[in-house]
Amino acid sequence: MRPLSAHMPNRLVQKAHRLAELTTLLRQYLGAPLSEHTWVGGLTRDVLVLVTDGSAWVTRLRYQQHEMLKLVSHETGLRVRRLRIRIAPARTNPMQTPRRVTLSAENATRLKTSAATIRDPELRRALLKLSERAGPRTG
Repeated sequence: MRPLSAHMPNRLVQKAHRLAELTTLLRQYLGAPLSEHTWVGGLTRDVLVLVTDGSAWVTRLRYQQHEMLKLVSHETGLRVRRLRIRIAPARTNPMQTPRRVTLSAENATRLKTSAATIRDPELRRALLKLSERAGPRTG
């Protein structure tokens, strides 16, 4: 079986490699924890597009934008003059099944005990319903 890159136009593969190289360069400069939340999303003309997975990281990236632009220009020879920062949700594995959290038998008993003392009927029903989610006892 041929690798996926064999089925793509050569310039698309080159562009993907270039973005990966830029991501590596910037992540080395940024360090943890910021580097774990940032990657290069594109490069058009003189604009470098960075993507981060949360708004809290945008401010930190903006504080370092001038240094990052100098670094990219110096290390790659690209004439990048502007930085654009986008927010995208964290990348997750779509094949991963969600983990179901179970309630321990001890906590289920505590919920039932608490429900018995609650006067509000809706809250009492909600606590009793929640207490029924106790998982099987393990050894």
